Amino acid sequence: MTQIACVQTLFSGTCERQGEAAYGRWGGQTLRLVPGRVEVSADNRSFRLLVEQGPNCGFPAG
Repeated sequence: MTQIACVQTLFSGTCERQGEAAYGRWGGQTLRLVPGRVEVSADNRSFRLLVEQGPNCGFPAG
């Protein structure tokens, strides 16, 4: 499964509220859904933007 397919499976249709987050894993990386975007980290400390969340809490096809 590709990374974006994993993001879609885990988080599509899910929106987080300000101050909240949802987490998942893809291989050795942590995925974090925060309001409006998914971030990724290899060390669980420094996260970077992976993909922005679109309308209706969806993600672009990939």
